[in-house]
Amino acid sequence: MDITTLGSGSSGNGYVIQNKSEALIIECGINYKHAVEALGGNVSKVNGCLVTHSHSDHAGFIQQYAKAFNVYTTKETLEERNIKPNTFHYCPIPLFKEFKVGKFVIKAFDTEHDTKGPCGFIVYHEEMGTLLFLTDTHHIKYKFDFPLDYIFIECNHTDELVDNSIKNGIIPRKVGIRAKATHMSLERCINCLKACDTHKTKAIVLIHISANNGDGYGFCKAIAKQTGKPTYFATKGFKLDFVIDSKV
Repeated sequence: MDITTLGSGSSGNGYVIQNKSEALIIECGINYKHAVEALGGNVSKVNGCLVTHSHSDHAGFIQQYAKAFNVYTTKETLEERNIKPNTFHYCPIPLFKEFKVGKFVIKAFDTEHDTKGPCGFIVYHEEMGTLLFLTDTHHIKYKFDFPLDYIFIECNHTDELVDNSIKNGIIPRKVGIRAKATHMSLERCINCLKACDTHKTKAIVLIHISANNGDGYGFCKAIAKQTGKPTYFATKGFKLDFVIDSKV
């Protein structure tokens, strides 16, 4: 089983987890045709799509995806996209309660962003282990004190880089203020990871890095130094093979 990045950042987000017989998509902020390409045309194996929140770079193509399979997200996210919950292929999900999508076991939790009902996901599959997916949040108020095999986590900016971008006229002040108020910085990412049980973690993948206020390689180096774990950053086409611990 592996995961392929369709896109990661403000221009659009999407991730495809798959093996030969089944798949799960996270986010539908990338045109559906690119998901079809990543699936090798085999859309029939998709069990469903998870969506973290209503913003267009994560849910802009939700109607395209919902024509093919179930989309799972919070009731508030559906309402923000002007979709009535429990209509065809739109499935509102509870927080902190496990549900199954095919063989994937999922639990959603609330995050801190400037929209209604944003969430992150804990996803388990026997061929993947446990994956934490956390994006578009200023911080996280929970401790993930159980073993995590893989962590996909937002590391959007540093406050210093944002301030420099504002000072140099690269971004408007309003944009910079919003970035610091609604997205996870390198510093807060490190604090979140310190609160996680990473003793089994095989890889950390940094997602939603700002194009103007981020430093993918620098962020990876800083995270790897703090955690001692292999750290990568997601760009279009980035692929990671999941490794399962050998059974005794």
